[in-house]
Amino acid sequence: MDGDKKLTKEAVLEALRQVHDPDLGRDIVSLGFVSLEDIALCGDQVKVSITLTTPACPVREEMRRQAQEAILALPGVASVEVEMKANVRPTGFRGPRPVAGVRNLIAVASNKGGVGKSTVAVNLALALRNYGARVGLLDADLTGPNVPTMLGLPPGFQADKGLSIVERYGLRAVSLGFLLPPGTAVIWRGPLIGTGIRQLLHDIPWGEEGELDYLVVDLPPGTSDASMSLAQDATVTGVVIVTTPNAVSVEDALKAVSFFEKLHVPILGAIENMSY
Repeated sequence: MDGDKKLTKEAVLEALRQVHDPDLGRDIVSLGFVSLEDIALCGDQVKVSITLTTPACPVREEMRRQAQEAILALPGVASVEVEMKANVRPTGFRGPRPVAGVRNLIAVASNKGGVGKSTVAVNLALALRNYGARVGLLDADLTGPNVPTMLGLPPGFQADKGLSIVERYGLRAVSLGFLLPPGTAVIWRGPLIGTGIRQLLHDIPWGEEGELDYLVVDLPPGTSDASMSLAQDATVTGVVIVTTPNAVSVEDALKAVSFFEKLHVPILGAIENMSY
């Protein structure tokens, strides 16, 4: 390559201005997804790190492809390696007490039982983990915990040593079901439920091994103590409402939407489960 046309980081960065985030409508350089410090040159080889705000970005592979094409179009470039990373930012909207060690708290809720909240919560957590996020899973259904079964863990296996975080499939999980022997009923009135939720949120060392990008909370059915304690005692990024196609389930799901709106918790979306 001629000396006056030597490949530079500045040229690579300028080429990357051709890559746009379709949702934000701006190029990845002006958005701060990539800078000169993220570019490495070695002869005719270029390595670039692009840092998105979420590992679950639906267009990350398209951005990678566009970045590779833009850089390969520069004179003298033989190969390009584009690394897609994520730095999840806290986006909590409400709550007097942020949960220590957690950047974003996502609740999974419905006003009706049996619609698959636990299934959705576990799979949402695993999906975020598979995209590269650091994810925790809290089973907030204190009287009917199902997360142990969903994760293939035996009920009551922590009964002799006390409740603590369990690493499972890359998730950091906590459930009262870890303490309860099979068939044990939890008979708690409302105040105990609220206290239990607060303790699970604020007394568990969620960030002990590194700050979590997301804590997914599996809420019990209804719009009473557990959901109210979560909304009023933690900074909640938003809630996912789960329903099934039948009219009764949809009616109850709409009540859950109204409940969280009155508590000023953003609704991230609704999932219609069992749609077949």
